[in-house]
Amino acid sequence: MESSTSNELEAILRRKAKELLAASRGPLCCTTRFPVGYELKSPEELKAAVSGCRATFVMFFGRECPYCRAFDPIFRHVGAKYSELANFVKAEVERFAYTAAALGVMGTPTTIAFVGGSPKASSRASP
Repeated sequence: MESSTSNELEAILRRKAKELLAASRGPLCCTTRFPVGYELKSPEELKAAVSGCRATFVMFFGRECPYCRAFDPIFRHVGAKYSELANFVKAEVERFAYTAAALGVMGTPTTIAFVGGSPKASSRASP
């Protein structure tokens, strides 16, 4: 019963996500695709990930952050489910310090959703 409900919910979420992306301007899928959980190396890669896909989720993390290590499998799991609709990439806060500060990242892990190249929402996992 629980598995059936879970599958139904996932199908509804996937359908709704596709409807929302189709209703908005821009491509349904990414023109620049990164593997789920890819660790960005430069500001140019960040720009390509964000501008090359209608929706991109960037997880800002710290190398020594135990909460980041705990959240990473969840981020990858969700990314694998929705990889055809968005990029799911990671950015180390020390490497992207100025960008993280400009986006209001105050702790890690923090995930920021970009839609159409602009930041729309952020979520910080609470310890």
